[in-house]
Amino acid sequence: MRSSATLRMSAPAVVAVLCSQVLAGCTCLPVTDSTARPAKPSIPLPHRSLLAGLPQPDCEFREIGLGDTVLDADGATRRKLDYERQCYRRAEMLARARLRQLQASVAETVKVLKRSEQAAR
Repeated sequence: MRSSATLRMSAPAVVAVLCSQVLAGCTCLPVTDSTARPAKPSIPLPHRSLLAGLPQPDCEFREIGLGDTVLDADGATRRKLDYERQCYRRAEMLARARLRQLQASVAETVKVLKRSEQAAR
């Protein structure tokens, strides 16, 4: 009778040992070939939105109704020129900021390529 009790107690122990053996086998590191090359670093590329062309700025002055206010032609011309100047200035600032982002991205790409070239030597 005692032998069957011992078997019942040892069955869970055997299962636990087998499970631990299986799990221990999962954590083994793979054997690597000494002639294999190291993995190439990921090369950061500029974001596609930085490579896309910029649309033409829409700086056309559109007169809105001012009600009963009567303005002379000089005042209307000055407002139109001032609006267009500010619009083109904003568009130019946005284009320059985007160009700086693209240049920084390309510089990062070049840096990674130079590092991988030096590592290959």
